Amino acid sequence: NMARALAARGVQTVIVTLGADGLVLCDGAQILTMSAIPTRVVSTHGAGDMFVGALAAELAEGADLRTALIFAQQAASLHVGTAIDMRAGLNRRMVQDALTG
Repeated sequence: NMARALAARGVQTVIVTLGADGLVLCDGAQILTMSAIPTRVVSTHGAGDMFVGALAAELAEGADLRTALIFAQQAASLHVGTAIDMRAGLNRRMVQDALTG
């Protein structure tokens, strides 16, 4: 798969998002798959940007990679399930509430 191919080229950590099929993480010799959060999709436009931004923000706050991935998946799930004209209002609290709710 793509994650293993990149890892074989020396990339230490590879994350491949698969939309409704979740994601694959290749971290050294470890391969982890995570299922997607079931979501009624309005539009997938910008989902990758939301995922990467949320992942980066969580890592910058000191979260471990697995926790940051869970947060990023939830953020992307909220993004794709929210009406396009309401997406600007999505925030960290909403993602955290969805994770605990």
